[in-house]
Amino acid sequence: MDRDVYKKMLMDRLLGYFDFEEDKELGSLCVDFHAKMHRRNEKYVLQKKNVLYAYDNFEYFNLYQAEALTLAQLQFLMETFVQESLLITDPNAEHMSSDHILIVRLHQISPELIDFVKKYKYRKYFRFGLQGTFKAGLILVAQDAKSATFSRDLRDKKYHFVLEK
Repeated sequence: MDRDVYKKMLMDRLLGYFDFEEDKELGSLCVDFHAKMHRRNEKYVLQKKNVLYAYDNFEYFNLYQAEALTLAQLQFLMETFVQESLLITDPNAEHMSSDHILIVRLHQISPELIDFVKKYKYRKYFRFGLQGTFKAGLILVAQDAKSATFSRDLRDKKYHFVLEK
């Protein structure tokens, strides 16, 4: 599957819920697209200005495509991605969670990359969780887009939209 075809396929699947920025630079990292969604839940009494409680959930998907990566390059890529994603996250009293997911599509995938992805987990708690959590996830997609490997936090969600049907 071609690079642009895969990018368009993912964007079409996320279009109804996410806002997109194509060819976005996150610091030194250039991603094919950056998709963001903001969900806000609040409880109020009689009028919307009488808010009892409110919380915000944020979800971000980023697509990065390359021919091949070594284990060291993938580790550096994730370190850079996490640091840049932390700059986007704004913890406050109403922040509940921010999930930042990097979809990495490679032509050549080595077994050591698969092992790294399966074990990868990054979480950060703001003020002991009172101001929410930050999670970084990683999805490694094969060139044909028929198989993917998910990081530890994403296994239960299984984002199947990254695969070609």
